[in-house]
Amino acid sequence: MKNDMKKLTALLLSVALLIPMLSVLPVSAGYNKAYRMGDADGNSVIDIVDATLIQKVVILNNADSDGLIVLRGDGNGDGLDVADATAVQRYTLNLKCGYSVGEWVYLEESTQAPTQKPTYDEYELPIA
Repeated sequence: MKNDMKKLTALLLSVALLIPMLSVLPVSAGYNKAYRMGDADGNSVIDIVDATLIQKVVILNNADSDGLIVLRGDGNGDGLDVADATAVQRYTLNLKCGYSVGEWVYLEESTQAPTQKPTYDEYELPIA
């Protein structure tokens, strides 16, 4: 009887530890299926780093080769601009931003992931 209680307790504790991970599951299951609006770097946390990344892309013309920063950073659907960075900054301070920052966006299954061209080096295997 004691062993059964120990097993049951261990099982319940394991389940309790897994429950918080379920809220992250949509993002970790694949960036092409779900993301949070304003999470420009795609790490599931909306913070000042996202605002800085948006500013770098907009102002400094940093490359967004796969288009994901523009996709995740655009808070109102009019294209990535400085107002999106400001909205993310306001969101991190818990101020009203008027944009959809923080909301989950679920894409359709037909969305294709960006492709990376294989790179070759004489001493390494190709990356596909």
